Amino acid sequence: MEYDELMEEIQELDKRLQDIYAEIDATIFKGESKDGLIRVDLRGSFEVSRITISDTMNYTDEDLLEDLKEAFNDALMMVKKERNAAISQEVFNRIGEC
Repeated sequence: MEYDELMEEIQELDKRLQDIYAEIDATIFKGESKDGLIRVDLRGSFEVSRITISDTMNYTDEDLLEDLKEAFNDALMMVKKERNAAISQEVFNRIGEC
């Protein structure tokens, strides 16, 4: 592969990765606590868009914070998995074309 072709491939890959990040950033991932009473909606850009707490909760402040942390971490893991999967897929697709 010539230098110019390689640079063109790199630029195309960079553009595609930017598109992937933009798509993921616009996606909302819904994480939940183990008991399902707290839900955190997290954008792919790592911004919390909503926190929902069930009316049936009867927790202390410490329990509430622990469940909130679980829900946030659950949504965060979804974002990380989606980003990694999308990037890996794009890289494998590019390698397969070479």
